[in-house]
Amino acid sequence: LDQLEASGEGQLALRLAGALSPFWNIRSHLAEGLRRLESLLGDDERPTQARAKALNGAVKMAIFGRGDVAKATLWAEEAVTLHRDLGDVWGATYSEFMLGQAVAEEGNLARAQQLLDQSARQFRELGDEHSALHATYNLAIVCGDLGELEQERALLEDNLRRARALGDRRTESMSLGALAPFARREGQGREALSMLAESTRIEHDLGDVVWIANNLGRMAYTVAL
Repeated sequence: LDQLEASGEGQLALRLAGALSPFWNIRSHLAEGLRRLESLLGDDERPTQARAKALNGAVKMAIFGRGDVAKATLWAEEAVTLHRDLGDVWGATYSEFMLGQAVAEEGNLARAQQLLDQSARQFRELGDEHSALHATYNLAIVCGDLGELEQERALLEDNLRRARALGDRRTESMSLGALAPFARREGQGREALSMLAESTRIEHDLGDVVWIANNLGRMAYTVAL
């Protein structure tokens, strides 16, 4: 990346950074990833496929690495427009998914619910079940924030079943972690801890330090009660 940037190969650097984004996210290198992407996006603003992909990668890191929801929303909206202009249906759907996460963090839950539901349906129409599961997970969390707890639980339970059938360990872990509070609230503390322990084992294998820390916090809260 340093060599590409120094030699003025902005588009190649963006392509590489966009390809690295999932690694930076899942391995919790959020500060490094965001620094790289923000610099490259600022240096080369041509409306290309490489920029569109890099924008998507930057959105999540802006939210969870820096808490910069305003920047994340702007990037996601640009990515939606750019992918549509390029005729990339999957890319536009993924950008809507990213935008749904950003506006959820802004507190616009109704819009987030609409975007996430729409992107989950579109992913399934495109045959991308993995992305559909990720979008549905986020949709479930928004439903819970809106007070629609039964809908949240139903979506999470369905997601867990689908993730296990598909071998999608990340979605399996996230769904287990989000379902654990339901067991805790029903007085099933041991079941909640078991679910969180299973989720943590998966995250340890994946190397996601942020989600491990998140689960440890949930475990502590469960034990304290």
